[in-house]
Amino acid sequence: TFAAAGNAMASTALLTAASVRGTQLLLALTVPNCTVASVSSSNALDSARAKVGDTVTIAVQCDENITAGSATLGAHTVSMGSAQWVAPSHASAISVTATINTSDSASALNVTVSGCIDLAGNVQGVPHVLSSAVGRVDVDLTPPSLVTVSVASSNADPALAGIGDVITVVVVGSEALEASLLAVSVAGQSAVVTQLNATTFKADYTMTGSEGAGPVPFTVAFADLTGNTGPTATSTTDASSVVFDDALPVVTELSVNSSNVLSSSVARTGDVLKAVARFNEALTSADETIGSVP
Repeated sequence: TFAAAGNAMASTALLTAASVRGTQLLLALTVPNCTVASVSSSNALDSARAKVGDTVTIAVQCDENITAGSATLGAHTVSMGSAQWVAPSHASAISVTATINTSDSASALNVTVSGCIDLAGNVQGVPHVLSSAVGRVDVDLTPPSLVTVSVASSNADPALAGIGDVITVVVVGSEALEASLLAVSVAGQSAVVTQLNATTFKADYTMTGSEGAGPVPFTVAFADLTGNTGPTATSTTDASSVVFDDALPVVTELSVNSSNVLSSSVARTGDVLKAVARFNEALTSADETIGSVP
């Protein structure tokens, strides 16, 4: 009888056919088993990382046909549709997506599949939590910052630059920075960026004389390994700066005097001539010649 057959059933998988008023009745007692097969992010830099706006996709695999279920991805709960159990893998697959936003936590994304229902109405009892063996997606919501920004010239005076001098900008990030997204301009021109380590970069630019005299401006655009962009830097953290000077110094006053006791405007053998020159700016050195004598 039906009752007798029911008493004989075990809690494990069992399919039994019974004739009830001439209709075949299929008894299915096995609960579906749905698991996370893979997880990945749409992040342009790394599919194992995600920032605000990135889409995370999980592939859910079940061992039989299901009509419904749900997946939790961080702060998002997504309803799953039905999936057909097909050959040759004899496993149904569902793709579930969620877009990361500011309500997510900055950590490894928690992924869980639960409540899967098969055609007989059996409900998955134990939720499946994403295994580290399958993979993980780390959510990063925090933009990086620059803890150090400095600028110097290859000139003997690092605060001054002339034509041919190299301007070097050095930056240190608060975390590892993405080399492909770090761009530096000096005096409006692109600088050559070199990565020194995960957080430290330098950028070099050689002054050509077309940049214009005065303080040398610069910009640093940067982002972390997830693609979160930091605020563009336009000033230093240590008050360093470089002034570009491409103009030759100009003599504004020149005089020659003699030690002659009768007149400073004449000289005889043994008198000492003294030349005095004034310039429009400070000099580091100067050579003077009186007649043929330096």
